[in-house]
Amino acid sequence: MSDLDFPILLVHDPAEASPAIAEGVRYIAEALSAQGLAIVNARGEEEAELIVKTRPELSCVLMSWDDPDHDPGGGRRIERLIRLVREIQESLPIFLLTESLRVDELPHEVLQETSGYVWITEDKPEFSAGRIARAAEGYRRSLMPPFFRRLYDYVNEFKDAWHTPGHSGGLAFLKSPVGKIFYDFYGPNIFLTDLCSSVPEMGSLLEHQGVIREAEDEAAEAHGADRTFFVTNGTTMSNQIVHRALLKAGDVVVVDRNCHKSVINACIMTGAIPVFLPAHRNGQGIIGPARWEALDPEVIRARVAAHPLVRRKAGAVDPGAADGGPCGQRGGGGGCGGRTGRCGRRQRVGGFGNGFGLGFIPGSGPTGENGGDHELHV
Repeated sequence: MSDLDFPILLVHDPAEASPAIAEGVRYIAEALSAQGLAIVNARGEEEAELIVKTRPELSCVLMSWDDPDHDPGGGRRIERLIRLVREIQESLPIFLLTESLRVDELPHEVLQETSGYVWITEDKPEFSAGRIARAAEGYRRSLMPPFFRRLYDYVNEFKDAWHTPGHSGGLAFLKSPVGKIFYDFYGPNIFLTDLCSSVPEMGSLLEHQGVIREAEDEAAEAHGADRTFFVTNGTTMSNQIVHRALLKAGDVVVVDRNCHKSVINACIMTGAIPVFLPAHRNGQGIIGPARWEALDPEVIRARVAAHPLVRRKAGAVDPGAADGGPCGQRGGGGGCGGRTGRCGRRQRVGGFGNGFGLGFIPGSGPTGENGGDHELHV
């Protein structure tokens, strides 16, 4: 990630500043440029607002705090610009460029929304530029989630990869004309990140450790889940994992009629018996979610009892038991609260992908084990 790709916005009009202030700001800008940081200049708050709205790649904002005697409305315009920045990106670093004598004049509401201030005429430009550059780099790194951040660092460590795939960072493609076209089309980074699962720095997808586990934990927090597991091959593989972990031949599983087709495949492979919930369908024939009335425990019990492949009837299901508790549990927020008696076994819960589905093929699964004992799932 080049520093030039994430410039710093400098809101300052040298024509409106004293010669000493204008010179001090220029020295800071030159010190930032010497560190490889690009500067985007805005001579006023209106121009700065346009840049903030259209340049999401900004890594820091520097604002010159005007002399209130020289420009009585300048402070209010800066406050408005700060609010705009925070509405768009709450963690973007903001520094105020001012004089030490004017720090006491900065409103508390402004200071609490900024990352700090720079004394233009007293701090050394190189020191001020170092503070700003460090804040900008910290912000850029905070944008990347754990796995991507470690992958970015790994590529920039320029390590030789002596493992599969044997592309050597794209070198193998550069041995032929068509390979060169292919390489130039995608660019070098896609080949430098073409790694196998044996790179210890990148964690383990099989053992769910390292940065992969860190990324999974962040994903779980973002989605309100207890745990999130990254798998390959998308929704189909995820549904296969859930079914194979929870279901066995003869188990009864309540399925949304508008489910992903991999759910049907998983039922066939595990031998589970799907009981479908009817879905809404509008006048254009577009299928929606399951009907609300179909989620009633009594309706589900009746559909299970009428299913031709269910030899011995299972207990009732409460769709609200999303915590995986037994159907017969009493009290609490999950389960049927004891209204329907006890299911012989513990209810399990799995989450399945949405999408368009196919009907169950009659006769494709067994009717149960141990004399037709069925376990019920939602």
